[in-house]
Amino acid sequence: MTLADSTARFEALFERVTPLIGVETPLDQVGFALKFAVRQLRPPAVGVQHITCSDETERECVETLQRCLVHDVSPRLKFGNHSALRTANLAGRYEWGSLPVAENHYAITQPSGAYKLLVVKINAHVGVTRGNGGRTYGRLDRYGRESIVCSGLHAFLAGSQVPFADELREVFQAEGCDRLALLDRVDPRHRSVALALISARLQARSAVLEAQDHRPETPTIYWIVAGVTLNKPDRDSEIVVGSYVVDRRGEATTDLYRGLGDDPSHYEFSEAHHRLEIRDDQLPTVREARDHRRIVDQEWKRRGELRLSRDTRVQKVLRNAREHSNDAGARKAIIATVIPLLADLSPVSAALLFFGQGIGGIYHAYRAHRLCRDVERSDDARQMLEDLEERLGTLPPEETKKILEVLLAAYG
Repeated sequence: MTLADSTARFEALFERVTPLIGVETPLDQVGFALKFAVRQLRPPAVGVQHITCSDETERECVETLQRCLVHDVSPRLKFGNHSALRTANLAGRYEWGSLPVAENHYAITQPSGAYKLLVVKINAHVGVTRGNGGRTYGRLDRYGRESIVCSGLHAFLAGSQVPFADELREVFQAEGCDRLALLDRVDPRHRSVALALISARLQARSAVLEAQDHRPETPTIYWIVAGVTLNKPDRDSEIVVGSYVVDRRGEATTDLYRGLGDDPSHYEFSEAHHRLEIRDDQLPTVREARDHRRIVDQEWKRRGELRLSRDTRVQKVLRNAREHSNDAGARKAIIATVIPLLADLSPVSAALLFFGQGIGGIYHAYRAHRLCRDVERSDDARQMLEDLEERLGTLPPEETKKILEVLLAAYG
């Protein structure tokens, strides 16, 4: 299927939000646009996941989405109430594993061949004050004094070393791109807005990685929409950053994105009639979302210095492995023996081999990209291998069978 064909299939979703991308819009108008898009697509079932900063200023954003979208499209939970699966944390970070949880919760029984739409809304936020000189971004009058908004994102920007800031740092430096350096090129007046835009964009990318990697319990289309709430003294508004469509209803998959790019230095800011607008060179193009496991697999194979180390100890363990390939317990024992050997012999090659073949958590994607660029980061590789070893006991039989097949093909 061509890109044009794929885009046409999901035009009901794209056409409602495309006019809102990069344009300051009332919160309820964004919520209604999402609702009308869902109704136009007419999916048999709908679920909603909403990710925001835990800051109290985001209450209006949460309540508006509940009123304009969740109440009308999601199934009843109890007492006639409708609820989204909610994540609230500092800076509105995507939490690995949350999308599969939401997919499982909304995997309600449907007729054969039916599917569900999971709307994943991700919001960063920025404060706005207004004075004689016009708007100021990044601050808000709160409880009688001026405070920073978003406090979490600005703490990260200031170099905080606490765990949530470390998580943001990993995302902002994904694929070797120093987005903090790019933010320095943005006019200081709009830098706080650009920071929030980039954060929402990158958190949505993390959700997409998990949607691409997760095997849904029931056929699912994921619609992942990123936005930035503008917290103001009056009614809040929102800037839609972009949206992804990830189709996992069958063997033929579709992964599309339309929206702003992830390079803030390309953003062009303008204001008219108290409304902010952002444009860049990626609008309004629809492009295919990338497969990061495939990218890593191709890159490590291209690198000449990344060779698989064949060792007599590994080969000895694997020599009789084929005879036990149908014994789940024996497979786990063999894998548990081999992984520490590989962590000692050639950790980077082994970690990238597994990741590229779809083995190990997708949450290691940014670490895997770092390994492709810097093969000296053996500690990162060992962490990936140790994580795989620790998860062996919980892996389904088909997963351990795949791991053993990869080991035999590479080292046997």
